[in-house]
Amino acid sequence: MLIRVLYYNTSMPLTVGILSVYDITSWRSVLCLITVEEEKLEMFCF
Repeated sequence: MLIRVLYYNTSMPLTVGILSVYDITSWRSVLCLITVEEEKLEMFCF
């Protein structure tokens, strides 16, 4: 299962995005690949 979270406003703390994804998938191990381009934050979680 792949969860892709996009934040186009990087003013949001990165930890908030990570915690929100962790809350959704807290029942499994989560590996996140985070890339930041200009004002776009892409977070891929498996």
